Amino acid sequence: PFSRVVSKAAAKRVKRRRILSSAPVSNENYDEEESADNESIREETSCRSRNVNRKQNKEALKWSARFEELQSYKVKHGHCNVGGRRSGKLGVWVRTQRYQYRLLKERKKSCMTNDRVQQLESVGFQWSPDDLQQR
Repeated sequence: PFSRVVSKAAAKRVKRRRILSSAPVSNENYDEEESADNESIREETSCRSRNVNRKQNKEALKWSARFEELQSYKVKHGHCNVGGRRSGKLGVWVRTQRYQYRLLKERKKSCMTNDRVQQLESVGFQWSPDDLQQR
């Protein structure tokens, strides 16, 4: 059997609907139940929204930390061309930025924003391997 993960609020709504469908319906009870359903939906949506905002803030902080690390790398090495298999987390991050940029240019879903593009370009970030070979 296939099991689904549902929120407590969703489980309550399903249970409430089952009870209501077996009981005689009066408009008064229906309005109260509908109001309760709407309230629980609003609470669930608000909770999801807060979680999304927290996740976005956390990701933005991680991005900023890696960007600062890239800036330090440039000061030390004179360029932003972090590469090679042993380049660690910064190398993975740089490859990810190039990939996200490519998605952005292809008008696909991407985490890359125009602001991030400007920030990266302001420190001399190279977007493609072709740009790196011209150096």
